Amino acid sequence: MLTIRFAQHRRQNSLTAVDNIAVMASLIQNALMNLPPYKPDEPHWLQIERRRRFNDAGREIWFSRILWSYFPIHWKGFAVTLVGIALTLVTCFLIDRDMSGIFAVPMLAGIAIMIWICERHSPTRS
Repeated sequence: MLTIRFAQHRRQNSLTAVDNIAVMASLIQNALMNLPPYKPDEPHWLQIERRRRFNDAGREIWFSRILWSYFPIHWKGFAVTLVGIALTLVTCFLIDRDMSGIFAVPMLAGIAIMIWICERHSPTRS
């Protein structure tokens, strides 16, 4: 299906090799996002919906940036936050039971992974 769209787009416009790659990449990205492909005459409401739900990398927006923090705005963002809270509580419980050496490193790795997920699924910085 993508090759048919690409061939139609290529026939309509004479494009350079770089433009061909960009068009193909945008078609693949739109197919992965389950949104209709971008068209120059695309309705304004669809552009707004695309910007509201997805960042420039094509990932769903789960977190909103407010100052230096990430706040969940999607159920998947709340799930990631709850996993982080559970990880912290389990670590605190194990530290209280004098098992601190075992779980300190996984907690730090878990926090780093959470921050990475928040950054990936937040709006694109302008």
